[in-house]
Amino acid sequence: METNVTKKLTKEQLDYLFNFEAKNVKFYDLQCELVDHIAAGIETRMSTEPGISFNEAFKLEFSKFGVSGFKEIEEERLKYLIKRYRKIIWKIFKSFFALPQILLTLSFLLVVRFGVAYVPVNYLKPALLGYALLVLCLAITAGVKAAYRLKREKHIFVFEDIIFNKGMLGIALFVFNASFWNFMERMLGKANLQLYNGWLVAGLIVLASMFVYIGYYKIPKDANKYLQELYPEYKIAKATV
Repeated sequence: METNVTKKLTKEQLDYLFNFEAKNVKFYDLQCELVDHIAAGIETRMSTEPGISFNEAFKLEFSKFGVSGFKEIEEERLKYLIKRYRKIIWKIFKSFFALPQILLTLSFLLVVRFGVAYVPVNYLKPALLGYALLVLCLAITAGVKAAYRLKREKHIFVFEDIIFNKGMLGIALFVFNASFWNFMERMLGKANLQLYNGWLVAGLIVLASMFVYIGYYKIPKDANKYLQELYPEYKIAKATV
């Protein structure tokens, strides 16, 4: 990957900076950004302070950040990209309520509502548990595939980690939240399931299914598109692995 740094820095010096950043910063895109910044600072010092060595200039530039400074930059970038990830989820979620997808959404809701209305009450809780276990198995399978992908990658980008790690974990914490399922269980115990509570339970099941589909299938499936939109260098970085 090309970096916007002075040509006075040799390849060996750039490699040294990258190796140093790799020990302190996990994500490749942040490594590149910090190397560009520190290398530019070193070049400026070597141009304006005759006689200063590369190592001396590096130590002075590094002192501006420190390891804690690297972590702060990483945390700020993570916050920004999590917001971007949520916007993608919201965009896909809204698409389920636009033509023609809304027809599929309503059909799914009616099927679930039909099941809630006509399955005997004694079987509703076991059915709900079975559904939760099925979703859990699908989530675990997708999570294992995602973990394998990240493990075999040499260069991991921040947004890539969000898609295949933090994003999936966040959705799991939402969908498999005990309060969420306890609430549905209480609704199933109500006598008027044929009316309000039945629609509420069906809607919650559909909602949970949508988020699992979005976070564990749809976004990971289109991950390369999202990553290449955000990182012009993404395809090149992966090709050099």
